Amino acid sequence: NVGDQRWNYQAFQGLIVDGGSLPGNLNFDLFWGKMQPNGGLPNAASDPLATVQNPLQAGNVPTYQGFAGTRRALASYITGGRLGRTMGAGNTLNYNVIYSQTTLDSITKSNWNFQVHSLSLDWTFGDGINLTGELGMGHYDSPTTNLDWGEALMLRLRVPRKYTWLPLDLQLYQISKDFYNPNGEINTNSNPAIQGDAPAEIAAGQASAGGQLTQINQLAHNRRGLNLNTGWETGPLKLNFGWGLAAEIDTLTTQLSYVHRINGLALSRIYNPFPANAVRATNFGPYGRKYSFFRGIFEQVYTTDLNPAAAEAQTLKYYNVVDLQAKLRTKVLDRNLYLFYLGNLNSASSSAKAWPVLNDESYLYVQYHELDLYYELFPRFVVAGYLGLERAQGGRFTEWGENQLPRDQTGIGIGGGFDWTLSDATGLYFRYRHMQFEDKNFELDHFQGHEITIELKTFF
Repeated sequence: NVGDQRWNYQAFQGLIVDGGSLPGNLNFDLFWGKMQPNGGLPNAASDPLATVQNPLQAGNVPTYQGFAGTRRALASYITGGRLGRTMGAGNTLNYNVIYSQTTLDSITKSNWNFQVHSLSLDWTFGDGINLTGELGMGHYDSPTTNLDWGEALMLRLRVPRKYTWLPLDLQLYQISKDFYNPNGEINTNSNPAIQGDAPAEIAAGQASAGGQLTQINQLAHNRRGLNLNTGWETGPLKLNFGWGLAAEIDTLTTQLSYVHRINGLALSRIYNPFPANAVRATNFGPYGRKYSFFRGIFEQVYTTDLNPAAAEAQTLKYYNVVDLQAKLRTKVLDRNLYLFYLGNLNSASSSAKAWPVLNDESYLYVQYHELDLYYELFPRFVVAGYLGLERAQGGRFTEWGENQLPRDQTGIGIGGGFDWTLSDATGLYFRYRHMQFEDKNFELDHFQGHEITIELKTFF
């Protein structure tokens, strides 16, 4: 789909210079500009009239000049690049660097900065065995926080089925709590020292807080762990299985968070994650624990087994995740029928487990089950159906509701619609969704509703 090519890419405004096919098989990328964290003055007023020293008196106009004559609007930017070399049949070795500065106050010239330096490789050997990895260090500092350099180490090995009967995809990683890059694929929102520098506890656009229950191959700092993926295919049926286990490196936070996947997209349209002049994330719900971000909703959980003297976390947490995907293509009445199932199990516990479970050592257990159906009723006209189930259950060391029991949530989404291809470049898309949610132990936390979307898309 041409219209989705920008999905999952970071917004960037600035200058990019690329160079390739240089002597010695070298190539490079350079960039300078702004990304989301570099916009505006997070801790200062943006009203030009705020620079007027004597309002309502002649001659006093906004100058954007400080007392020493320096500009009040100071630079916020991100810059960096990559220097790489290609060796053999597409094997690459790269040095990567990012440096970001965000101005916090236009008078004191205070700012917060982060930088990342890494070596990355992509190497294929034998008959299709592929090794990729990145070994990096990052540093964060601000007027109130100056962290140590933190490591981010990742290796990923892919072995085709000809060697192992089933294809294998193995990833190992270790990421320090002091590693920070809000623009990268690593979730770096769990260090209280870094979060304390934000203009709000949970900033606008932030998609998690504390220890996040992640998906397979979704990485977070302050963890070391491994992910394993494999798959199997027979005739029209394809199965994929993923398993992951991670452990915290330091006892860092009393918070956990998880995504409301089933109805989160619809709710994020209702609770706008980016209202005008927003500084903090949009917070909603009767208990003030749900937050809206771009195309999703997450919920914050507080653990209660704290150090009684300092009210801090005292137990390392272990994170388990299992993914199962199934795809089936068949025919009914000589028309194509596609069925997709996506299942996900997640847990956070005080001890390592081989599988996500809910027991006395669990803080949180979340499962998602989604079934999509697409049937080609007529040429260029496809009927769609959806059924989703979400269950989130808290452990004994999380908040309790009115009846003295932890979370016990059920979310359901039921939907249908059609995709009508009007021409090679134009389509009409209709969707209806019924959604409902209830937490049996938090009596006020429930909702139900409906959503209808109609989209006409044309690509030029």
